[in-house]
Amino acid sequence: MMALIVLPLVTAVVCLIVRGGGMTRRAAEEATNLQGQQAEYIRSVAGTRTSATDQITQAKQLYDAGAINSAEYDRFKTAALN
Repeated sequence: MMALIVLPLVTAVVCLIVRGGGMTRRAAEEATNLQGQQAEYIRSVAGTRTSATDQITQAKQLYDAGAINSAEYDRFKTAALN
């Protein structure tokens, strides 16, 4: 009668000891895979963002081309730096 209680517990403990390393490895691989998928999703949703330098350069090109006046150029610079 005691064997019906003890034997399954001993078997479970032995299984965890023998196969525990593989379970840990698979769990770590899955976590790394999920983290990579999450980072990829965040990058795809976030889109591309231009730097302040790029924004000011584009505004300067518009200003030099006469497409915007100096007040608009200053407003673009202020917005890019904030």
